[in-house]
Amino acid sequence: MNTIVGRKKQIIIKTQNMPISLLITGANGQLGFSITKLFLSFGYKVLPLGKSELDITDRAEVAKTIAAHAPQIIINCAAYNQVELAEENIKAAFAVNASGPFYLAKSADSIGARFVHISTDYVFDGELEFYSETDPARPINAYGASKFAGEQLVQAACPSSIIIRTSWLFGTSSDAGSHNFVKKMLQAAQNREEINMVDDQYGKPTYAGDLALKIKELLEEKNAPSGIYHITNASVCSRYEFAKEIFSLAGLSAKIMPQSTRKSGSKVLRPKFVALENKRLMELGLAPMRPWQEALADYLKEIRP
Repeated sequence: MNTIVGRKKQIIIKTQNMPISLLITGANGQLGFSITKLFLSFGYKVLPLGKSELDITDRAEVAKTIAAHAPQIIINCAAYNQVELAEENIKAAFAVNASGPFYLAKSADSIGARFVHISTDYVFDGELEFYSETDPARPINAYGASKFAGEQLVQAACPSSIIIRTSWLFGTSSDAGSHNFVKKMLQAAQNREEINMVDDQYGKPTYAGDLALKIKELLEEKNAPSGIYHITNASVCSRYEFAKEIFSLAGLSAKIMPQSTRKSGSKVLRPKFVALENKRLMELGLAPMRPWQEALADYLKEIRP
């Protein structure tokens, strides 16, 4: 009897000392790359999967992959985030942003894994300016509608899931061809292009590295309930102000002119003022993220040493 108890204790101790296993989809993107790098540095057992390793729109493949690896945590960073193209490819947008997350959440729930899904500020219409987690979603374009559908399906499939809405993401990725807003602005300045930037769309730029760290803090918070969380860097700006700060911090002179969304040539409706309030983080006692300007300065040092 004593021997059996002793053996059981050894098994428990060994299990407790084993690293927590984490599966990441969309691992080649900005956030997926940052999460992979961060969690590996803290001793997690990480399985990063890009689109070539796992097509989240294939239900059978998702179920097989999740069952084979049985991770304790699954973070879905995969997304169809091309706002303009989503209007023309609605079926593809909903497949990646709604059906795929549903399949992942269903598989996560079946093995008892914690599921984290990344969503967007574009689930709102931009009429309220500041948005908390309890404000009703009212998407005004196909991209936003597909992401909101994904949120609803995830919560239905896995009630214990965590949904994180963020905005205006920038950061490093493992995809050499990937270009975020910051890189596009730097390239335009180097090419001496005249830049017209909308000055009537407002949001909170968010650094992928900071977001990854806050996701880790949230997952390690024992009292963190399931549901929706808004997580962004602090401070609000327009796209025009964001671009100007990029050039200023990078020490680049660029000819940039403000313009209205109406004159930008885009045929897609976009929310004008979508500043996400991080209320649930504060309720948990987690520290707010730093201003986006500080995060941007660090990111520029990272990519322009």
